[in-house]
Amino acid sequence: MRGVYRGRKKKPSNNLVVSLIDRAGAGDSKSKLARDFEISRQTLYRYLRSTQGTPQSHPESAPT
Repeated sequence: MRGVYRGRKKKPSNNLVVSLIDRAGAGDSKSKLARDFEISRQTLYRYLRSTQGTPQSHPESAPT
């Protein structure tokens, strides 16, 4: 079916995003991660940025 619009790509599962974030934290190249997960680097950075404000990633910023 050439030339047929197929719609938006599926959103990755939460497990996929968690493994992506873990590998990024382990020091894997951002470009390699984007290729491995078949996403753009912009999307990769969006996922990483979205987790920076969570209490799990910054326990010292939790209210006392």
